[in-house]
Amino acid sequence: MLKVADSGLSSTTTAGLEKYQNLVDQADNYKGQVETARLLFSRHNQPRNRIFKVVRDRLKQMCHGPVCCQYCENPGANQIEHIKPKNLYPEETFAWLNYLYVCGACNIAKGNKYAVTTRNGNFTEVTRKRGNPVAPPVRGKPAFLEPRSLDPLKYMILDLPESFFFFADGGLNQF
Repeated sequence: MLKVADSGLSSTTTAGLEKYQNLVDQADNYKGQVETARLLFSRHNQPRNRIFKVVRDRLKQMCHGPVCCQYCENPGANQIEHIKPKNLYPEETFAWLNYLYVCGACNIAKGNKYAVTTRNGNFTEVTRKRGNPVAPPVRGKPAFLEPRSLDPLKYMILDLPESFFFFADGGLNQF
């Protein structure tokens, strides 16, 4: 779990992220925003980009101990992950609070998967499958234990005597 919730980013870095996000937001339609987000993030999320160097450095500082993946907590985090996938939520592509530092294996495994809980309480996967039309996802509350603000252990039980697996606790329904 990350140590702090504040960004600690300089005004220059914050302004740079906002500038990139404004370019995404200016696209004519949702499909254009998705494509612009993908292209701009790919172009700017590079070691030589000063803004993303600062973002990476700050995400590293927020790790407790060694630079660990925010999903599996193993050492070796080296990628910026979007909690809300940029191909579903282009309006949050350059939002600081949408970033985690993760390892490549977890980033690949998560991919563009995401789910929400709708108003009627249904769990709905909003992942867009390859070849499906590019349309905004169903809106709802995130059905994701985001490690920047929530402690996953408050919502899970580790079954040590039997299976060594984590199981959901009843607290998950309290969102």
